[in-house]
Amino acid sequence: MLEKFMRFLNTDAYIMIAVHGQSFLPAAKEAFFFLLRNVVRVAVLDKVADYLLMIGKLGFTLNTAMIKVCIIRGYKEFKSIAGKVLERRSECWGRFEFYWDMSFDRF
Repeated sequence: MLEKFMRFLNTDAYIMIAVHGQSFLPAAKEAFFFLLRNVVRVAVLDKVADYLLMIGKLGFTLNTAMIKVCIIRGYKEFKSIAGKVLERRSECWGRFEFYWDMSFDRF
């Protein structure tokens, strides 16, 4: 717990150094008192950021699972989209291999 706080304070101290051009100890002191003045804002912002990250991860996971289920069940719309994506990827990979091989042929 102390190590996490010190790492957090250290980051803020370096930010203060970059903004104000102070040495480390005065910047760390200023960062510490800044955090104390804004402790409620820091806590709320931390919780909001955690919540948004959780919603983003959950949304990404659910969308990926839904697309996979649609592909496995064989919906034609998703098969055609997946086919186009895979065809395009193989086409791009072929071009990449061509240029990759050509770049090493010179040496």
